[in-house]
Amino acid sequence: MSTGEIYAQAAARVRRRRMRFTLQLERPLRLRFPAALLRGGLGNLLRRRYCRSPSQRCHGRHRCAYCELFEARGEAAGGGWAGRQKSAPVPLAIRCEPGEWAAGRMVVELFGQAVDHGRVIKDAFEEMGERGLGRERVRCAFRADEGWQTVEGCDEGIRRILGGLSRAGGLRVRSESPLRVKAGGRWAQAVGPRLMIVNAARRFSALACESPEVGSLPAPCRELLERAASIPLRQVRWVWTDRHRYSSRQRRRVPMGGVEGGFELDIPDVDLLFFFALAESVGIGKGIPFGFGRVKLETA
Repeated sequence: MSTGEIYAQAAARVRRRRMRFTLQLERPLRLRFPAALLRGGLGNLLRRRYCRSPSQRCHGRHRCAYCELFEARGEAAGGGWAGRQKSAPVPLAIRCEPGEWAAGRMVVELFGQAVDHGRVIKDAFEEMGERGLGRERVRCAFRADEGWQTVEGCDEGIRRILGGLSRAGGLRVRSESPLRVKAGGRWAQAVGPRLMIVNAARRFSALACESPEVGSLPAPCRELLERAASIPLRQVRWVWTDRHRYSSRQRRRVPMGGVEGGFELDIPDVDLLFFFALAESVGIGKGIPFGFGRVKLETA
């Protein structure tokens, strides 16, 4: 069985909840980094409401909603490749770039056991909107679409991504938000197929370890990564983008940069194409709860 087939079977058992919200502000509020404000406000509200020991993390099976969604585990659960990671990823993604904010749209994604907190997320955003956002306390109506209660396997989202691609043309891979990915211990100034596949597999394998019915997954095999590294690319363009957010815990502005751009290639084999779709489905790199790490596949 190929690595792609192993991950595809696991994707069917890792749950995902995708919650789409429409936003209606009582007056304009311009934000350069809206996902940071939304993530910070959500975390602050959940911490005050649910965390019984705010001075220390919850542990074990009885983690509160705040720690489940915001506090990274000390190490990834399980053994194998994911178990060697320094920390498991937070199973929360907030997708709201400035253009989406201006259009009144936002998406929240939950993975694994965190899907059980869908109602908590919905109620929290509604309360945030009533209290007001930002320093100006601008009130906002958050309305979840009718499908917010739907829970599906990650494989269903991957099938929709692959179904939207034409086998006749090439493949365009582009970032929808900055990609904050490390290579050789430094922030990468460009993201190629190999680095993208490694990071997609790393994030998904750690999320899968948090799902009791999945367990540990193997790292992508060397032959697969060599094929990815040898793919001829066209229209390669990457630009570093600097962003900052204010951390109330650290009481200072924190720099958060990443690369934006993309590349084109011929439609790759089935295994490689699966991992590209996995990158779009779960995101890659650091800062995903802040809206970073979004990848989009299109027919070139």
